[in-house]
Amino acid sequence: MRKFSKEFEHPIPLFLFRSGALFFLYLHSVLYFRESLSIIFVLVAFPFSLGVAAVLHASRIRIVPAIAFMAILPWIFQFAVISLFGFFGGGPNFLFWDTHALDFERNFILTIVPWIFSATATLLFFRFRRYAAGEAGIFGLIAVAVFWTQGGFQIGLYGHPLSFAIALCIFLVLESFSIVFAASLARASGTAGTSSGTSSGTEEKKFEITRSRRLMVKCLATFPVIFLVGLLLFWIFGRYSDASVTAGGGLLKPSMFRFDFSNYLNLESEIRMNRDMVLLYRRNEQVDRYLLRRHVLEGYKPDRMFFQDPEGPGKDPPEIVPEKQLYFSQRETLGRVEVSQELYILNLDASALVSLDYPTAVIPYQTWKDSSFIRVYRVDAMACGIYPFELSDITDSGMVPDMLEYYTRYGDDPKIRELAEEITEGLPGYYDRVQTIHDYLKYEFFYSLKPGLAPDGNQLHHFLFQERRGYCSYFAFAMTLMCRSLGIPARVAVGFFINPEDEILGFYPVRSDMAHAWVEVYFDDFGWIDFDPTSQTAAPGEDIPGDSKMDKVEITSLLEEILNRRLEPAGEDLNLISPVSEEVFGSRRFFLILTSLQPFGRIILPILLILATTAARMRFLILYRITREPRRRTMQYFAFLLQEMRGRGHIWGRRQTLSEYVCQIALETGLPLEKPLRLFQKSRYAEHFNTEDFTEFETAIRKYRKDLRASLPIQHRFTGYINPSSFRSRL
Repeated sequence: MRKFSKEFEHPIPLFLFRSGALFFLYLHSVLYFRESLSIIFVLVAFPFSLGVAAVLHASRIRIVPAIAFMAILPWIFQFAVISLFGFFGGGPNFLFWDTHALDFERNFILTIVPWIFSATATLLFFRFRRYAAGEAGIFGLIAVAVFWTQGGFQIGLYGHPLSFAIALCIFLVLESFSIVFAASLARASGTAGTSSGTSSGTEEKKFEITRSRRLMVKCLATFPVIFLVGLLLFWIFGRYSDASVTAGGGLLKPSMFRFDFSNYLNLESEIRMNRDMVLLYRRNEQVDRYLLRRHVLEGYKPDRMFFQDPEGPGKDPPEIVPEKQLYFSQRETLGRVEVSQELYILNLDASALVSLDYPTAVIPYQTWKDSSFIRVYRVDAMACGIYPFELSDITDSGMVPDMLEYYTRYGDDPKIRELAEEITEGLPGYYDRVQTIHDYLKYEFFYSLKPGLAPDGNQLHHFLFQERRGYCSYFAFAMTLMCRSLGIPARVAVGFFINPEDEILGFYPVRSDMAHAWVEVYFDDFGWIDFDPTSQTAAPGEDIPGDSKMDKVEITSLLEEILNRRLEPAGEDLNLISPVSEEVFGSRRFFLILTSLQPFGRIILPILLILATTAARMRFLILYRITREPRRRTMQYFAFLLQEMRGRGHIWGRRQTLSEYVCQIALETGLPLEKPLRLFQKSRYAEHFNTEDFTEFETAIRKYRKDLRASLPIQHRFTGYINPSSFRSRL
């Protein structure tokens, strides 16, 4: 199997698979800060860490100095970059350079620990075979640590559990192949060690072919295992999705940083609710509407219940907050009043659009430094402002046939249709039948978080015909299907209800236990009108959750933060940089550091260039100092001597051998150099070269350099160091 080179003894496939697994861990460790990180910075930093480790390994530097160098290198790079920004940031474009300096500083701080780990792990992989063989296990433990916070329905690294399952499958594939190649490498190393010196070339070739075939068989055998693991993960994902919705009160899917609503609803036998703060809501106009819609569930199948249907005929409402202000076209409907709303998002998905009724415009705002809110935006909407008697004259939905057929699908359940016809018997009016179904559920049933498990598996029948108790999803499902069975178009809406008694200075706090489901019924000329059939009467022995007592200290702190800020629209012109305050650049300390660097940029940058030049010029001497192997030290020291001689004007001709060049130097300087050359050649070609030989070589070189310096004027010594020819070496 191919090798990297003499310096890199591991097979290329093993290196690629382990690097893929390492990149997976590297990427996921910084995903926790993805809202503050640049993906380009991450993608550049990772291969740079691999390259640094490879260079340090090839140079044969001892492991402790190498790791120390990798820990210091990023900080040197950071200082150089900040100084560069300071050098260019003194002119009229200081705002541009200061902003980019802050971006670099933020990305650097968040990726420094993963970078050092990546470089260190790669160096250990190159240097120690035992570590390479067990690295997959170490990566597995680190993966457990990285994903530890994702348990208990707390997925925050991915927007959906399915994406998380796919990513985990990819990691398992990389780890599996890494284990196969590492095990094969370890076994080959042991076999080669026991048969060294006894095998002929033909036997070694046969062994290599046999090992390659065995490796191929193991790789092929790995695929069924990976396939089974993938199936297991997707099965777990299905169970996870169901359990996460149950834990979120039947509606919400909690994650580490935010909540959002499930795109489908099932009827659970029991749910739990928590009281995490989700958002603050404010509106300017006084309207008697308290249901904030997140999205609608239009599709229905008896085996799936209600779900979001991307192929459905409905095109409203919008569900995503845009990056800049956006207006929506809505058809004319009667009985609507314009309402301006402001939403301050704390734990909800930052892209989630929440609003009353029909949104007409969304204006996202810029969040301020150290903001408690992950998103702030304004929504203008046309909210329903009609009274019930205004709908009493409606005789039909007025919906086109294709849409009417879609919104009246109810699974052809005869029991639901019979119940709907029974309670609306003798009521010809369109609105009267809808209101009667609403009142029947609201006043004849009970609210319960524990509706119980249906013996036959039909939870809705269990609710309607036996227990007569449930939570909001049961009531919304029942009313929607009963309306549909009578030919009345209806759909389920999910979102939040706001309690008017919680209002403080025009703001309404919204908790996760205020997630709600209700019904929207279509009326000709008026559009979709909401009905909330959920009972307000608790089932015997239970209490209705959602006590309105709020944390006054938390609310006061959030309101103070809002009232002390002026909202600025976001995304008006992303390419235009306008004057802003120091807060844009981060903390005052960092801003002052950048400002203080600007006057000294022209001094610091030349100093850094001189230091870099000196390091390049003295690289062989540095490697000689930190390397401990005698042969390597001899080569580095002799290369440094020849580098010095080139800088002092002793030209090495292209056709000259090393011996000829050394004789030329001896003639031009009048100082003998045969002994250092003889010991150098011994270090390269002799079978034995011990510490005594190196000590003799080192003594001869030092004596030669001392005699050479004594014979040269001071100015010649200095020019020899800065001569560009001294930066190259042919060894």
